Amino acid sequence: MCMRILIVDDHPLFREIIKQQTEESYPDACVLEAATVQEAALVLAEYSGFKLILLDISLPGTDGIAGLPLIRSQAPDAKIAILSGSGDTALAHTALAQGANGYISKATGGRELRNALRLILQGEHYISPCILGMQPTPEPTVTQPNPTNVGSTVDEFGMTPRQLAVCRLLMAGLPNKSIARQLDCAEGTIRLHVSAVLRALNARNRTDAVRTAIGLGIA
Repeated sequence: MCMRILIVDDHPLFREIIKQQTEESYPDACVLEAATVQEAALVLAEYSGFKLILLDISLPGTDGIAGLPLIRSQAPDAKIAILSGSGDTALAHTALAQGANGYISKATGGRELRNALRLILQGEHYISPCILGMQPTPEPTVTQPNPTNVGSTVDEFGMTPRQLAVCRLLMAGLPNKSIARQLDCAEGTIRLHVSAVLRALNARNRTDAVRTAIGLGIA
């Protein structure tokens, strides 16, 4: 049985672009389309077993946020990613609180989109880094560095140089496998580095880590 993916967007051209990029990442997937929440509900009533739903936030009639409960009730096991042209960080967190698994900027490139979908399908919660960067700078909750070592690359953010490199690649939305290729090391090693980054930033998950890293000015 093929992996079913549903794209809900009222712009045919954008749907076509997303469909093409999705099919390139998942060539065996069955990609269906809808232009409104109501059309999506009909598709979900007719077909089952959806793994991923890409839901535009700005739809005629019922918008994506308002339609989330209905979509979630019909596809309780699907991963739902909101697609948005808005950079409103609060809205992104509202979407996740209401049942979405990710919030992806429509300004993102194809590579970031593919990485975002991969993370979401793996069970991660994802918000595009460019959206997180638009929020007011938070007070970071991190372990304070040793005053005698302030300014040192190793201790400035409580991370080693390699962990800092992993952190920056997390901010770019890369999954562990891609980070391992970038840094030419084993994926298991990257998992250990990611865990160390989360501890250093006092983050619960990758999304929290990216948000805190942006607040700290890690570029």
